[in-house]
Amino acid sequence: MYKQGQLDFASISSTSAIFNSNKKNKDVVTVPEATTSYMTYNETGKVKGLGNLKIRKALNLATDRKGIVGAAIDTGSVLDRSNGC
Repeated sequence: MYKQGQLDFASISSTSAIFNSNKKNKDVVTVPEATTSYMTYNETGKVKGLGNLKIRKALNLATDRKGIVGAAIDTGSVLDRSNGC
C-alpha cells in the first residue's frame, strides 16, 4: 500500500528490521510518541510451570532487561528520563 501511495500514516517502529531498512527514506518522518510495553506470563496456558509462582519469580530474575531495552532502542525508541531514573 505504501508503494502505491495509499497510506497517509504507518508505524514502522515495531521491529528493528523494518525501522532500520526505512529510516533513511525521504518520506519517513519521525514523530515522538509515548508508549509503554510490558511482558506477562500466560499462567493458564499449555506451559503448566508458569502457574507456579516460584518459577515465575525465577524467570523474572533471569530476564535480561538491558537486552530487551537495547532491542527496543534499535527501533528508534528512547528511554524516558523524566522520572529521574
